[in-house]
Amino acid sequence: MRLLESFLIRHEKVDSLWEQIPGHVSASQARSCRGRVLAALRYGHLVNHLIDRSAQRPPKQRLRALLLIAGGEWLSSGLAEPQSAQLALTANHAVEMAKQFLSAGEARFVNALLRRWPETLQRHFPTMKDRLYATCPLELLKRWQRQFAPDELQQLLQWNLGDSPSWLYYPQAPCDGLPTSLAGSRWTDFYQLPPGPIEAGTVALLSQGKAYIKDPGTRFAVEWLSPKPGDAVLDLCAAPGGKSFHIAQTIAFKGQLVAIDLPGKRYQRLHENLTRSQRQGFMPVAIAADLLQLEPSDLSHQHALPRSFPKVVIDVPCSNSGVLRRRPDASWRLDEMAIQAMLPLQCDLLKAASKWVAPDGDLVYSTCSIEKDENNGCIDAFLASDAGRDFRLEASMVHYPWQTGHDGGGVFKLKRSRNGIDSRLVGHSV
Repeated sequence: MRLLESFLIRHEKVDSLWEQIPGHVSASQARSCRGRVLAALRYGHLVNHLIDRSAQRPPKQRLRALLLIAGGEWLSSGLAEPQSAQLALTANHAVEMAKQFLSAGEARFVNALLRRWPETLQRHFPTMKDRLYATCPLELLKRWQRQFAPDELQQLLQWNLGDSPSWLYYPQAPCDGLPTSLAGSRWTDFYQLPPGPIEAGTVALLSQGKAYIKDPGTRFAVEWLSPKPGDAVLDLCAAPGGKSFHIAQTIAFKGQLVAIDLPGKRYQRLHENLTRSQRQGFMPVAIAADLLQLEPSDLSHQHALPRSFPKVVIDVPCSNSGVLRRRPDASWRLDEMAIQAMLPLQCDLLKAASKWVAPDGDLVYSTCSIEKDENNGCIDAFLASDAGRDFRLEASMVHYPWQTGHDGGGVFKLKRSRNGIDSRLVGHSV
């Protein structure tokens, strides 16, 4: 309740919320806490509708937090027909929590409100479509209604309400042997982790730099870059290090890997993950810097590194609209203004990344967004700019989670011309 109250006030990212869980809390209690908060965030937009239609005046944030948790528990029992038995248990527990942490009057309010929710839900949101639409913020819903067919939109909204499993990328499994707790998947080298604590064998793989927890949707950026053993690769916006880990495995720890991101906690995680990827003769480099302020000459002068690379990948900050099942908190920050505010930064980062691409080199741009303007729109703007005049688009894809079974996003492969002449003019008279 306190974590969710903090979120309602500051709209923090869930990673920041988890850092607020006290250290004395057991692992099972922490998992339960995270699960309740995530369910409250996934169903919270609909629950807010129920609250606002049932209460005469808006409740205080801590009381609203308790109601969101209760609503998330109830609706996650089945949105089409939420279980009355689940609501009874949830209501009793919520009333006891209100007595303990709020007041007797608020406890009575919670009891009365929750008992009316089935009738309120049926009256205002009678169909499954109504309920799905109400789980999405209005501005985002309008945007998606313009972008997707009705059946696609319902599949997307249904997908976003599901629990998000954890996946282990473990490319050495065929040689090392697979821990019995891991389940295979349809994606090569990805294995599903079971719910609950990570077992000791998997923890050992992570600490040894043999495996990394990440979604199968992240594989596209590296696969499309196609680095080979011995290649020099530049990973931009690299933190916390999932792409870098994948690249190191793909080049068989032979060649050069440079990863850059802003200073801060995420960079520290990047540095730690790159350290685990070190091997004899392979020493990846992590650099804390602002990509928009960095020049190719800085790498050569300050770090004795190349000024250009044949393989460059950038996974830009984005709306996270393709990963709302995993990060439901992002939907609470998403409106048209927030998405539009991201676009200049994404385009500037892509232009900055292009400076490091060697002639005939590859540049891969990726996002975890399913928005057209963050994907094709940014690429079109880049190719029409001076920075993109030497590049051509070789391949592109926006992958949708309800179709793939994993996180959604966009991936675009750009090729730089061999001699610096605008590749779009090759074969044409000038």
